[in-house]
This record gives sequence, C-alpha cells and structure tokens, in this order.
Amino acid sequence: MNKLELMKTANEVRKGIVTAVHSAKSGHPGGSLSAADIYTYLYFEEMNIDPKDPKKADRDRFVLSKGHTAPGYYSTLAHRGFFPVEDLTTLRKVGSYLQGHPDMKHIPGVDMSSGSLGQGISAAVGMAISAKLSNDDYRVYTLLGDGEIQEGQVWEASMLAGHRKLDNLVVIVDNNNLQIDGKITDVNSPYPIDKKFEAFNFHVINIDGNDFDQINAAFKEAKATKGMPTAIIAHTVKGKGVSFMENNVGWHGKAPNDEEYAIAMADLDKIEKELDYLKKHTVWVGFVGSEADKKVDGVAIYMYANFNEYGTSNIPSRPFFRTALNNNRKYIKEQLKELLGKVATGKMTGETALKSIGLEVQGLIQDSIKNGNWESNASSTIRAKNGRGQPLIETGSMLRAVSFEIRRK
Repeated sequence: MNKLELMKTANEVRKGIVTAVHSAKSGHPGGSLSAADIYTYLYFEEMNIDPKDPKKADRDRFVLSKGHTAPGYYSTLAHRGFFPVEDLTTLRKVGSYLQGHPDMKHIPGVDMSSGSLGQGISAAVGMAISAKLSNDDYRVYTLLGDGEIQEGQVWEASMLAGHRKLDNLVVIVDNNNLQIDGKITDVNSPYPIDKKFEAFNFHVINIDGNDFDQINAAFKEAKATKGMPTAIIAHTVKGKGVSFMENNVGWHGKAPNDEEYAIAMADLDKIEKELDYLKKHTVWVGFVGSEADKKVDGVAIYMYANFNEYGTSNIPSRPFFRTALNNNRKYIKEQLKELLGKVATGKMTGETALKSIGLEVQGLIQDSIKNGNWESNASSTIRAKNGRGQPLIETGSMLRAVSFEIRRK
C-alpha cells in the first residue's frame, strides 16, 4: 500500500472502532484510536499473515499486551479480512466471539489472549525465544500502553529479551501520555521510556506514531537491527481522528452516545471524503494552461520552453524546470507531507491541498526562470531581439505561462 491508501485504511479502522464501542455501549476508544495507524501498518504492510490461513506456521505473531484496546485490534482484523466487518457491532454482547479482551480460541487472527496489563509482552518474548530455538523465521510484535509499562512484569520480560538478544522481537509502546487516571506523569511517570529500554539492551526508535512515513522507517530499521530486540516508542494522540476525543482522558474507557457517535462519524466521514478526493485527483504543474498555447514569433510558448529546457542545435540547454524540482525535492516532499497531514486530520480539503502544492511548485519554477544562471543568448539572437539579451525572461511570456491544473487521475 502507498501512504494515501494506508491513511484511508486507518480511517476505516477508526470508523470501525467508534462503531463497535457505540454498539456495545462500553469499551475503550481512546487508546484504540491512538494506535490505529500502528495496527494498520502492521496488518496491511509489515506482517507476514494470511486471513485465509490464520494459523499458518510461518506467520508473524502479534500480541496485544494492552488488551483493553481490543476495538482497535478487532477493527483492523475485520478490515484485513479475518472476519466480517459487520461483526464489529456485536462487541461485548452475549453470544459474540468479540469479547472485551482478545481471545485466541475463538477469534480468527488472534495469536494470544490478553489479560492483566503487563502480561502480553511476556508471552511475546516467549514466542520470540521459541522461534530462535526452532530456527523459525517469523517475527513477533507486541503493543503496550505507556500506562501499562508501570507494571514490573514488563521489565522482567524486557530484561530477558535483551539478555537473549531477541532481534526477532519488536516492542511498540503507544505513548499517548494518558491512562485511565489521568496523565502518566501525574500517576506514575515512566519517563524516560527510551532510556529504560536502552538499559535493558534494546535498540530504541522514537517516532510520531500517527505518521506513516516515520512508522514505515521505524519498522524497516527494526528489521535491519541484529543482535538485540527493538523498542519503538510511538508518540501518539489519544482519541486520534475524533475531534472531541483527542487528548481527552475521559474517553479512555467510555462509549459515545448516539449524538456523540454521529459527530465522531461525521469527523471520520469528512476525512474519508477528502482522502478519496486525493486518491482520484492529481496536480499538474508546468506549461499546462491556455497561456502556454499562445505563440511568440510563431512558436507556442510550451514548445519554446521545451527547446530551452533541453536545448537544440541553436539554443543551449537551460534546464530551469529540472533545476527547480531537483534543488527543492526535499522541500516539496516536506510540504506534501504537511498538507497530507492536514487533510488526514480534517483541517484541510483535498482540493485546497492540491492547489497549495500547485502554487508552491509554480513559484519555484518561476523563480528558477528568473534567477537561474543560464547561458546568455548568442549575439545574433540579441540583435534579432533588438538588444534583449537576457534568456527566458525577455518578454515575461514564459513566466506567465507557468501554471498548474488539478486533473482526475
């Protein structure tokens, strides 16, 4: 999946979370929403799994140590195809296989049942040791809460993982700074989390756990790390994606009523609409508008621009377009990331994002035309142009012709 597809999938996972806890009239939406991007990346990009064969021997294993965030886990499994999405509305109901905590005996795709906080990481360490003893290639992932790591058992397991050099184990801490009783710094601060795991001989990576670029880089780094387990400290926003739940401890373990559910789904529907717009549209920047078709000395401006960009037998190459893009590649990428982030959080429409990047790149190309150190016109050309010798900008027609268009893909 590309980044946009992952973002769309994570949004669907979040809708499933909200729908499940609303239907159950109980559950834990806050920590489920904060970890939705981690869940999505693991199950749609990272892990070797097969929904058609949930128990295949060489599958990667996942243990949800913070088991109360089962709504996020279930929504991910459902959207990945392990069971019907419609079953999410049976969460916590009599007769449903979707209990309040994951149950490996009855739920397809669940590798380990969850119980008291702190226990899951011990099970994950055991799985990783088993793989080493059996010379199996599968990897083991476990997700913990930042409040959960106040439990001593977490550090007993971590000590063993470091001692056994379990480079097939990845521990992810959902560091959203809130637990059931309030801020983790007020209850029993676990900070510095990264230094603690380093002390237990882990390779540690700090990331924005709601940023797919950083998530992708972290898991690639973890896979490349040899001779020690990896801990990914994922700094997230509790209640991510739902305006009134974000950074609100009250939504740790409370279900939305009908009115709140409608608002939450409207938030997520808006994001879905705008991400879908981006999936179906793109922006073209360059000589694309009506100005580019106008002629100067009998030659269309877009053709004149092409002659200068690549050169001809009579015109030296003046690569203003490629220079603008190559010299600003990192900046453009950062701008795209920022704009996409705003769309994914409901702060900007997809159309506005495309217009913004179109204007940005248009300006970079125009600056390259005006300020580039391009080879001067030949003396014969200067005479033919009545003394105008500055290349590319004598009349300003090329500058005016640089534009952008939003088009359907």
